[in-house]
Amino acid sequence: MKPRLNKSKLLSVLALLATPLASAAHADGMPERYLEPRTFSWTGFYFGLNGGAAWPDARSIRFTGTDTGTGGLGSEIADGTTPRQAPLDWKRSFTGGAQAGYNVQLSSIVVGLEADLQWLHGRAEFSVDSTNPLRPTITTSAVREMNMLVTVRGRAGVALWERSLLYATGGLAIGDATLQIASTCPGCAPPRDVTSASAGTPIGWVIGAGYEAALSQRISLKAEFLHYDLGFNQTRIIYDYPPDTSSMTGKARDDGNIVRFGINVKLGQPVETIK
Repeated sequence: MKPRLNKSKLLSVLALLATPLASAAHADGMPERYLEPRTFSWTGFYFGLNGGAAWPDARSIRFTGTDTGTGGLGSEIADGTTPRQAPLDWKRSFTGGAQAGYNVQLSSIVVGLEADLQWLHGRAEFSVDSTNPLRPTITTSAVREMNMLVTVRGRAGVALWERSLLYATGGLAIGDATLQIASTCPGCAPPRDVTSASAGTPIGWVIGAGYEAALSQRISLKAEFLHYDLGFNQTRIIYDYPPDTSSMTGKARDDGNIVRFGINVKLGQPVETIK
């Protein structure tokens, strides 16, 4: 007579054998199932590069002057030999730079802080010769230049979808902007060839808005508009013709716009255990 197979006893034996194997696997650090990325989040540090176009809003320079006599810079502005206002616009230029920041996502709201270093190639020149027959030929010139812009901005936005972010931004702006003016008059007594340029790095503000879309857990693309305002940039030249003295001040506003496109790389995307 063949022995009968007791199914309940067999299952009990298999369970006893499986228990130490499962315990050993868990002790070796194997996950209960597998690892996979968490649901996408904008939280984390990031860095990236950008490029686009920049152009100014203020497109002229204003001249004002003083004069203790009638043969100096102030008198020449008063009678129109030197223009009171002249075009000084560096049109559009290419801009490129790098940015880095940190975001925190709270439900669908995303807030963060971003800093960027932007290179600009903005330059404009102006020069005019006088046509006043009562005075010798006078050449008035000016150069406006801007090479760099640094911003530190807050960002606040809303995740329209899981990987789509619409945001506003604003904060501090610091520029490397110079303004140079000159007046040349070989026929004046004494002959004149005076130049002055502004120094320093003007500080102002910046506001803007943008849209960013994540292509993966780490890579995202963005489009952004910024308007910056660094206030007025001015410089003054002095011309002495004894016993009198005169001066001329050139003043232009350093404000403008940037449209740029960029790519960001997010650091440290976390993973979680799926149980």
